[in-house]
Amino acid sequence: MNHKFIRVYRNVPDLGGKSNNFNIIRIFLAISVLFSHSFELLLQPAPVVLGRTLGNFAVNCFFVISGYFITKSWIRSDSAFVFIKKRVLRLLPAYIMAFILAEILSYIGNGYSICPTPYIKNGSVWTLYYEIMAYLLVMALGMFGLIKADILGALWAVGLFFCILMYGNSSTEYNVLAPLFLNFLGGAYISQNEKEIRMKKTGIVCTVILCVLHFFPRCFWLILQKIPLIYGPACDYISFNYILYLFCLPFAVVYIGKYLPVVIEIVGDISYGLYIYAWPIQSIIIYFHFFDRGGVLPEVLFIEALLITSIISIISYVFIESKINAKNDSQKFQGMYCNRR
Repeated sequence: MNHKFIRVYRNVPDLGGKSNNFNIIRIFLAISVLFSHSFELLLQPAPVVLGRTLGNFAVNCFFVISGYFITKSWIRSDSAFVFIKKRVLRLLPAYIMAFILAEILSYIGNGYSICPTPYIKNGSVWTLYYEIMAYLLVMALGMFGLIKADILGALWAVGLFFCILMYGNSSTEYNVLAPLFLNFLGGAYISQNEKEIRMKKTGIVCTVILCVLHFFPRCFWLILQKIPLIYGPACDYISFNYILYLFCLPFAVVYIGKYLPVVIEIVGDISYGLYIYAWPIQSIIIYFHFFDRGGVLPEVLFIEALLITSIISIISYVFIESKINAKNDSQKFQGMYCNRR
């Protein structure tokens, strides 16, 4: 199926990665964050995927994609300056627009003082700080010649090992921040060792494992309990699933993005706009609903916010992001917040 803005065709993974689903995956993930926030902004329980909120799961997937492509971007960059320039030109223009939008809407909404979650102008951009930290990690490793499959794999394995040692930890660092960097490292490792990993088989296995974990969360843990001669500290199924999730997610995301038999290609990448513009738009919608009607349903908030955010994201992409990045680099690139290298 072909259309001016969307094409569906058979995948050919061997064409240097040019045939892939990463663009539509990022758009889907950004919409997932918007949907999850539609509940959380109203102080209602968000949908859960693999033991995590839908928004948190989507951000984890974003970091896998970033690790996969940002590492490739470093390899293709002529210098650290060129690498940083690409990242700045991709992130900063839309971020400035989002900052201005958030300030204006917060002023109109009186700091969202009558909303369930007041005074938070843009709760989505916190991940940008850790995304930038991950970029700097890649640059540091690259400058010392350490962007190699065995080194990236060792860093990822050590991180997973420490997560195993600390299972059951309830801290924010363990449950929120550690997955971001581990998924980034997992994506980076795959980017440098793709052929040896045999992604078609490994990706399918990991995707199936994650599906089983989601629908039957105690399945693998119960099987493990039946294996004799395994001793050590007691491990509940939530902690066990968490470690399995961290290991499998990078392989599953890259497999779905690059190795599925069918490719759905969308012209233009509005995922960054959907991600950073959505929160202030959702907040002002909540404000007016509470001011006029005393409340709003999460589903209604999602539909209204998605419509408005999509329009603003398309305008931002067409008139700001695409023009700046066309001058920055003519080659396509896909990362968490990136459409071009």
